[in-house]
Amino acid sequence: MSSLPPGARRRYRVTLLGVVAVATPWLWFAVRAAGGRIDAIGVALPVFGVLGALTLFVLSVILVRPILAAVGVSVVAVTLIATLAPRMPRPTAFPNSPLRVASANVYEGNDDTEAAVDTLVRRQPDVIATVEMPGAFWPALEERPELPYGVTRGELGLRSRFPVTRLETPQDLKTSKVMRVAVDGPYGRLIVYVVHGANPLHESTFGQQRDFTERLIGDIQDETAPTIMMGDLNMSDRTLSYRILDGALQDAMRTSGWPRSTYHGEIWPIFQLRIDYLFIPQDWCGVGADTYAVPGSDHDGIEAVIGPCPA
Repeated sequence: MSSLPPGARRRYRVTLLGVVAVATPWLWFAVRAAGGRIDAIGVALPVFGVLGALTLFVLSVILVRPILAAVGVSVVAVTLIATLAPRMPRPTAFPNSPLRVASANVYEGNDDTEAAVDTLVRRQPDVIATVEMPGAFWPALEERPELPYGVTRGELGLRSRFPVTRLETPQDLKTSKVMRVAVDGPYGRLIVYVVHGANPLHESTFGQQRDFTERLIGDIQDETAPTIMMGDLNMSDRTLSYRILDGALQDAMRTSGWPRSTYHGEIWPIFQLRIDYLFIPQDWCGVGADTYAVPGSDHDGIEAVIGPCPA
C-alpha cells in the first residue's frame, strides 16, 4: 500500500472504512449469542433498527456521505433478518391422531370475561390452557359443557374434552409459574406444561429467564409420555432463551406459515413481540397454527392441530 500514490491510498482507506462500516451491523448475530443484557437489545431491535437506519439516511443527505446510506441499508437488512428468521415457516405433514390445542393469556384486568369465554369455546379446542385469569373467568369457563374437564392452580388453568389430572410440578420449577397436567384422551396420555413465565423486564432478568428455560427443557425431556408446553412465556423470539428452547423442542406456531406477534398492549406492538407459544416434541407435526383475538385481553390467543407425525 505504501507504494500507492497519496490519492490512491486515501481512496483505499475510505473504501476499507466503508466496507467495515457496512459489515459492522452483521456482528449482531455473533454478539447476540452472549444472551443476558444483549437480549434486551434483541427485544428492542425493530425500534432501534428503524430509528438507527432513518438517522443514517438523514445524515447521509445532510453530510453528503453516501456510505452512511449504505450502512443504513445494512442495518435494515440485519433488523429484518433478526426479526423474521425466528418466524420462518417450517411446514410439516398432517399429524396422526390430530388434537386441537389452544392457549390464551386472558389478562387479569379483563372486564369482558363472558365474551372471552365465548371466543375460546368457539375455537373448538380439545385442550385449552389459560393464564392470568381474572376472578370471574374460570367459573364461567367451568360451566361450558364443551370442555367438561379441568384443573387450575392460581392463575393457571386447563380445560379439556378429555379427563385430566393435575400432576406434581417438578421441584426446580415454581408452581406459581408452571402447572403440569395429564390429559387422558383416546390417543393415550399427553403431558401438558401450562406456563406463565416471569417478565425479564421487571420480574426477573434475561439470565434468570435462560436458567428457567433450561430447567423447563430438562424436565420436559425427562417425561416418558409425549409432552407439550404452552402459555405466555414472556419471552421474545429474538432472545437466546427462545433459540435454546427452539433447539430442543418444536415451535408449533411455525408449522403453518409465518406466526404473528401476540402482545399488543400500549406501545408494545411496535416492538413486534411474539411471547405466547406452543411447543411440541421434535417428532410431532402441526397444521392450522393461528392466532385469534381474545376480548378484553392485551394478548392474542394461539392454536394449532398437533399430533405424532405419520410414519
